[in-house]
Amino acid sequence: MTGDLPPPSLRDDDDEVATFVMLLADASFDDIMAMVPALVLQAVPVATCTELQVTRPGRRRPVSSSAYRDARPAVSVVPPGTHVLSLQLCLASNANAGVLRLSTQSEEAFAGSAAVTAAVLTSQVESALDRADARENAAHLEREDVNNRDVGVAIGLVMASQELDRDAALQVLRDISYSTNRQLADIAAHVIEVGESGKPPTGLRLVDQQQVRANASLP
Repeated sequence: MTGDLPPPSLRDDDDEVATFVMLLADASFDDIMAMVPALVLQAVPVATCTELQVTRPGRRRPVSSSAYRDARPAVSVVPPGTHVLSLQLCLASNANAGVLRLSTQSEEAFAGSAAVTAAVLTSQVESALDRADARENAAHLEREDVNNRDVGVAIGLVMASQELDRDAALQVLRDISYSTNRQLADIAAHVIEVGESGKPPTGLRLVDQQQVRANASLP
């Protein structure tokens, strides 16, 4: 993802860092990846290009995003005299998770406060990515827990209605999932909904009793 920014303003660096921290506070992992390059350009006026590259926990390939102060170059050739500041990203699950790169053609390069600000921003990016990953992992585990409970309840309903043991009832749900190309959790939720409503299932047909018993009798 790329973005173009107007010439740097005269806002105080501390204000830019505070804005940076506020915007990243509750952002998702993907939103952080999308926002950071442009926000870094605003906080570090000397930079003309920024790139964020991160290997997300549990993934093999890195993802990246970039932003340019002026129009993005037609060809990806580094202009002569370009100075690059590379700051490594260390996440809780990966000590070498990625890098934040800032580029400039300024003769002053990244001397003084620019380098300090970039280092502070990098630390904030690390914290924000760790928080986002922790939140999203917790949400995923919560969804899995709910799905597991739903599957367990649906198995019980099938066991009762079809007079099957647990393994056979689970196989019934799996067969429906496969034949309808729907997730097992979706099938379970629908079985529960049907069981609670007492109405005939809509768009979901349990195999008939004879077929279930035939399947259950197989070794």
